[in-house]
Amino acid sequence: MFETWSLRKKLLTSFALTSAFLLAVGGFGFYQLQSVVGVYSKIADTNMPNLINIYSLRVSANRIATELANLRQEDLSAQEYAAIKKNIEAEHGKIEERVKEYLALEFFPGEEAIWKDVEKELNISLATSVKLVADSADLTRDPNKQAAKNVAIDEYFVQLGTLIKNLSVLCDFHRAEAKASSETAVTSANRASLLSTIFVVIGLCASMILGLVLAKSLSTILMNLTARLSSGADEVASAATQISSTSEELSSATTEQAAALQETAASVEEMSAMIKKSADNSSSANDLSQSSRQAAQRGKTTVEEMITAINE
Repeated sequence: MFETWSLRKKLLTSFALTSAFLLAVGGFGFYQLQSVVGVYSKIADTNMPNLINIYSLRVSANRIATELANLRQEDLSAQEYAAIKKNIEAEHGKIEERVKEYLALEFFPGEEAIWKDVEKELNISLATSVKLVADSADLTRDPNKQAAKNVAIDEYFVQLGTLIKNLSVLCDFHRAEAKASSETAVTSANRASLLSTIFVVIGLCASMILGLVLAKSLSTILMNLTARLSSGADEVASAATQISSTSEELSSATTEQAAALQETAASVEEMSAMIKKSADNSSSANDLSQSSRQAAQRGKTTVEEMITAINE
């Protein structure tokens, strides 16, 4: 069926197929690119902020622990106590902000259970630190109270270890999620690259085949056109030959007619000469006739005179 199509239809169809193929390849590449961008966007929008918040929680917890360790001093002044209390309250505020930011993001599958453990230990840590700060408000150097406070601080450090451990588990979870997402993005990119290469090879092969078909079709059309032009040229040459032959015949006939006209002119000239001669002869005969008539008249007159004389 393709062979029976006109060249214009073949070219338009080839252009449409090539455009559709390029559009499909471009659409596939765009889809794969969007997939890769989506994965990395997820890492940037979720995993990274979560990791930052987790590290911030760990830093705040360690700072609180450092400030609580300062409460062990036996000669703690009121100013030092006020500064410790202020610093711990500031870290509490930072922890609350980080928790709000963390909860504002969507949980990954399996993340919520780990967060529950972190949240539990975090609440215990905050409550313990508030209690220790309040219990340390009495700056009297009572050895029993100081010993009890030190025990409470030691227990806080034990609980802080559990909190740090849970934060590490949560941090490892997000690292694993980010790594898995990154590997997924790399796999998608590699697959897109491979498929794009395959599509390009297929496109090149299809273009070559299509080019060969169009070249063959165009060659056939040009050969037919050349044959028609050659046939037309032969016909023109034949007509030119016929015209040349006819021209030669006309020239020959014209030459013959010219010769006949020349002969006719010569004959006319001869006839004119003969007619002129005849006219001259006629004139001479007329003159002779006049002379003869005059002689006869004179002879008649003489005879009459002779008769008249005889009669007398």
